[in-house]
Amino acid sequence: VGSDLDWEQIVIASTGVSRILSMSRSIERRSLSKQTMRSTSTVAKAAVLLLASSSWLGADSLSTPALEPTSHSERHRELKTCAEIEREKKCETPGCAWKDEVCVDCTSINKQKDCADPGCMWTGSCEAVPTTERPTRSPVTYCAGFDKEKDCPIDMADYMGTGLGCQWNEDGKVCENSPTPMPTVSPTTSPTTSEPTRRPTNEPTTQEPTLNTDQPTSRPTKRPTRHPTRRPTDQPTNEPTGRPTRSPTKEPTVSPTESPTSVPSDSPSVSFLPTMAPIPYIRPARVETRFAAWTDLTDDQKTSAYGLGYDNTTWDQHGTNEVELLDWIGLTDAQRTDAEALGFDLESWDCWMNHYQAYRWIDLANYEVRSKQWWMDLGWSIKSWNSITDPPPSSLLSWFELSEEERYAAAKLCYFKQSWDGGYILYGGFPMARPEFRYRHWFNLSPSARTRASAMGYTTLTWNVHGLDPVESKRWDSLTDKEARNAAVLGFTGTIWDCFINHYRSYSWEELQLYGLDLSYGVLGWNEASWSGQTRAPPSQKRRWSELTSLEREIATSELCYFRDNWDGLDMTPNFGIFPYPKPKQRYVPWSALDADFKRSMSESLLYTEDTWNNLGTAEVEGYSWRQLTARQRYDAMHSLGMHERTWDCFQNHYRALSWDEIELDAQ
Repeated sequence: VGSDLDWEQIVIASTGVSRILSMSRSIERRSLSKQTMRSTSTVAKAAVLLLASSSWLGADSLSTPALEPTSHSERHRELKTCAEIEREKKCETPGCAWKDEVCVDCTSINKQKDCADPGCMWTGSCEAVPTTERPTRSPVTYCAGFDKEKDCPIDMADYMGTGLGCQWNEDGKVCENSPTPMPTVSPTTSPTTSEPTRRPTNEPTTQEPTLNTDQPTSRPTKRPTRHPTRRPTDQPTNEPTGRPTRSPTKEPTVSPTESPTSVPSDSPSVSFLPTMAPIPYIRPARVETRFAAWTDLTDDQKTSAYGLGYDNTTWDQHGTNEVELLDWIGLTDAQRTDAEALGFDLESWDCWMNHYQAYRWIDLANYEVRSKQWWMDLGWSIKSWNSITDPPPSSLLSWFELSEEERYAAAKLCYFKQSWDGGYILYGGFPMARPEFRYRHWFNLSPSARTRASAMGYTTLTWNVHGLDPVESKRWDSLTDKEARNAAVLGFTGTIWDCFINHYRSYSWEELQLYGLDLSYGVLGWNEASWSGQTRAPPSQKRRWSELTSLEREIATSELCYFRDNWDGLDMTPNFGIFPYPKPKQRYVPWSALDADFKRSMSESLLYTEDTWNNLGTAEVEGYSWRQLTARQRYDAMHSLGMHERTWDCFQNHYRALSWDEIELDAQ
């Protein structure tokens, strides 16, 4: 023995014997206290451990025929299979390797790329890594066998740092081999700390690994993984990937840019809103003083306006004062003082007065401005803005010649009809040409036009009485495809329909403000509360055209496309009688002369009988105003009797169900 072992091996062997004997006595004491007889088997296992240790250390002179020396890999297979190792999430033992996340024998691997784990090597085929002449100091033990008896000889693990024996794992549930205190002959695949860990961890070690991987793996790899992870990691990667990830990362991978770029960035920005147009934009609040008539200004306001170069003409004609060509920074200190007295600041002046025309093209995209997108919608580019090329066609068009998208962009730049046109551009007093075909009597239309109108829902009565048909309560973009298609064939456009037919009545107050139409309805007495129905409608609502003031008629015509016929809702049916409206002759036909279907209609919904029909004013339904009728009653009154609100309230009810304020002024 002395000639075969070096001094260090002798120390290990002798101290191992001493520790085994000491451990066996300790086990005996514990076993006796529990009234059991486990000491014999435990000492026997300890003896086997010693014999295995001696044979592992190369003590051939010991008489151990039951445990003859074997190779490292063979001993491993005697103790645990690769599948058992897999359950412990470790596959680093020579003779075993990972293949498709399964711990298998090296001999079952037939591809060189899968024969790269520490336990295998490729020599034309996948074989176990051979052991050296001097094996590692930690012997193969039967530590797992102690689990069943809940005794793990931990005393063997720390004596003089020999490393012989077993120890409990971190959970205290599995008895496993203790690690060696000295490095193994073959290097490990991952660096260890100064003190060996009980079992491999899933987290990276404190020491710097030799090769960085994209993401820590449960077992270290020799090389970086071939493919990126399917899901984004919580932290940004060191280098950008070739393709964007399927879902955005939790944090931006780079710092956001100060202004939007023309091309989307590789990484998501801080904003949850889209970076491409439309860029979030808030139009500055309108300065109401600037849009009041010169005669409505106070003396102090007129003084400030004079300081800016205005007079009564240039004030009422937007865009005619040269001061509006300057942005806020271009004003003198005195001019800024006068502008502030009128209620302006930098944002409101540059939008409502200058419309950002004094800005450089590059400055229009600044975070504080963000108005370039609207100028681009109007056809402008950096070349046309800097007079290198001609201005876009939109610069030569009047307000209503612009497309709907262009008008919206201009409104976002604080333009509306007067400021864009530089005053009033009128066509016979209207903001656009009047659709004369709409004001012809039903029977004066061509047969094809009547067919188109009928397809929209018009009847003889609802065509002849302006504003009566329900389709006219819709704005253009609320029409059905069928209605819009037939309206276009008749000669309507969206602009003409919304002005002459709907008069913007279907717009919200916010939409009216966007296009400056709230100023026009404001002249007629409307405000946001009355428009939304929260308060009573203004007096102008029940006035006839002749009863409006000259200013009200001018604004109603030049801005809202009203004139006497459509304001008063006149019936184009000729009226040769003495009544204010054409007499509904069907109502005065005797009951006996009516056909059966007509009688049924009058009886079912309007509850007429022969007696109440023939004796005018005796039917209960005639005591109701038009608005008190049910929807079915109004339908039958309109389509069978040819009546509408004004003729019913006049000829049937004689205004008796209305309050005095609800009666039209001429009827009062």
